[in-house]
Amino acid sequence: MGTPASVDPQEWESHLSSLEAHEPFQNFIFQREGPDGLKWMQTSGNPMFDENGEFLGYCGIASDITAQIEAERNMETLASAIEQLSDLFALWGPDDRLLLCNQRFREINQPVIEFSKPGIRFEDHIRAALDAGLYTDAKGREDEWFEERMERHRNPSGLFEMARQDGIWILLNEQRLPNGATVTISSDITEVKQSQAKAQEQANIVETSMRAMPDGMLIL
Repeated sequence: MGTPASVDPQEWESHLSSLEAHEPFQNFIFQREGPDGLKWMQTSGNPMFDENGEFLGYCGIASDITAQIEAERNMETLASAIEQLSDLFALWGPDDRLLLCNQRFREINQPVIEFSKPGIRFEDHIRAALDAGLYTDAKGREDEWFEERMERHRNPSGLFEMARQDGIWILLNEQRLPNGATVTISSDITEVKQSQAKAQEQANIVETSMRAMPDGMLIL
């Protein structure tokens, strides 16, 4: 009924060693196949042996934890998907402390990585990044910028652009969840901003050239 392949080899060896030593075991998790299909079980008990030391079974209790295992695996899949996102992702709890972030978020905040770990308050994260000069458009108006950013965070109202260090631009979207948590997803729009700046520069050159021409010109 049991499926040994569902158990990590090291855990399986440890369990067998406990049985051979006639020791009780706690919370051993394995998969079994029964009339209602595959189920995940968690069992604790005492191994039983006959007078010759042959293993007879165990006396104990077992619980069906299939729903728990499936939920944990779904969470692992979700966390893996978030980790692989090309966008920056951060989830702040109802108490405004960081619950989860992905690799892209950690990369852009590498200079303040100690303030970008689960458990840190949003306010402390922003203040540390501001002090490190990661928000270029805040230069010269740091206190005012900080208050504006905190107000946006407390009352999310859609998309907004933000200039970061090294000429990076991000399009940031914050959303408040029903439980009071806040999710932040930011896309790198640096290439778009560079293209816009280049197009504006070319337009300015054309306009300046036309104004300097001695002849009259009409464009329809």
